[in-house]
Amino acid sequence: MSLFSSAGPEPEIAHLDPDAPPSIPPSARAAEGGRTPEEADREWLIVKVTSLGHFLCHLGELIFPGVMVAIHDEMQISRAETADLAVLGYMLFGAGALPVGLWADRWDNRPILVIYFIAMAVAGVAVATATTPLLLFVALTFLGLATSMYHPVGLAMISLGVPAPRRGRALGINGVSGSFGIALGPALGLAASWLGFWQAAYLCLAGLSAIAGIIACVDLRSLPKQWSAEPAPAGNEPVRFPPPRTLAPLVILLLVMLFAGFNYRCLMTALPAYLSAGDHLILGGVYIFLITLVGGSIGQLLGGFLADRWGARRIYLFLVAALAPLSLLLGAGSEVNVAAAIAALLAIAMFAQQPVENSLLAECTSRGRRSVSYGVKFVLTFGVGALGAAVVGRIWQDFNSFNLVFYLMAAVSCLMIALLALYLSRTRTASENT
Repeated sequence: MSLFSSAGPEPEIAHLDPDAPPSIPPSARAAEGGRTPEEADREWLIVKVTSLGHFLCHLGELIFPGVMVAIHDEMQISRAETADLAVLGYMLFGAGALPVGLWADRWDNRPILVIYFIAMAVAGVAVATATTPLLLFVALTFLGLATSMYHPVGLAMISLGVPAPRRGRALGINGVSGSFGIALGPALGLAASWLGFWQAAYLCLAGLSAIAGIIACVDLRSLPKQWSAEPAPAGNEPVRFPPPRTLAPLVILLLVMLFAGFNYRCLMTALPAYLSAGDHLILGGVYIFLITLVGGSIGQLLGGFLADRWGARRIYLFLVAALAPLSLLLGAGSEVNVAAAIAALLAIAMFAQQPVENSLLAECTSRGRRSVSYGVKFVLTFGVGALGAAVVGRIWQDFNSFNLVFYLMAAVSCLMIALLALYLSRTRTASENT
């Protein structure tokens, strides 16, 4: 392939690297908005496969709340014992992300993603065929471990395979698929329970995971060996964090994300009961479904677009600042329709944070530590942040009200704003010193 133009003065001879990708005519890049058709196909393939994984992750995570009553009735165990069946699995959903991230950084994200789909299929069959509470506990625990594989692998693939100018939108699309899983998981469980065969929900999960695994095997094999859009470190070059070059800003950012996970769990735990209080059981359920699906999807896409357009740091501060007044309005108490509208705005702002957070984390970490950095994030947000559910339960028990939960969320949001201001000042100083 010629490296030279056919017109104009004779160009200087380039230093050829046999391992370098072929040069790309500017016209080919312009046709795809600054990327070649091959690059566009690669990015779409990565987004497609990882979005399938994100959907199945949250679908598998949230089927259990929809089948819990049916399991309680069938196995004749107490309500507390029924709820406890999934506790260890939910803990591993967060805690398992860190070792998986370490594994992915040392190996390759692609085969681990295929292993994830296989594990989800096996776990779905195991839960559906469990005949005793002990077997069901073991199967749900394995399912939790399987779901923990997705986030550090899938998000790292997007952040590595999609360049920064388009990364936010790619993460937003991926987030929408997760919102569908969050909304449809309980609905699938309830539908299977209503049909009198709750196991069908997990068999459906197993079948979808098996199909997704086949798709992943075929598609990921077509990726080039060097599929990442970021250059690999040369030789034995040590892995370092790019600017900001100190660890302190990253720690501050992870603390902000921990509190974001706490607020998310508080909202998702308290909101269904808050909107369904009194005679609004069905109406509240419809609102929760719409808020989770529509609000979550709008938020994810909006956050990704704004991060690409205006910069992730600025948009993250704006979204966090919006949480405090919206939480106060929701806690002030309103008629159910008004409360649902406020909750929808709060959900949009909260879900919009997620692609922005993931973009920020990609900016703050090197290629060689990308998966483990996402693993740390999800240990904090899904693991430590999950304490929000316990806090909601304690407030409900002691005060017989959910309004205080939203006031607490507003206070936590103010703390997040203070930490973000510190983070921005540290990163600005680090940039000026480089």
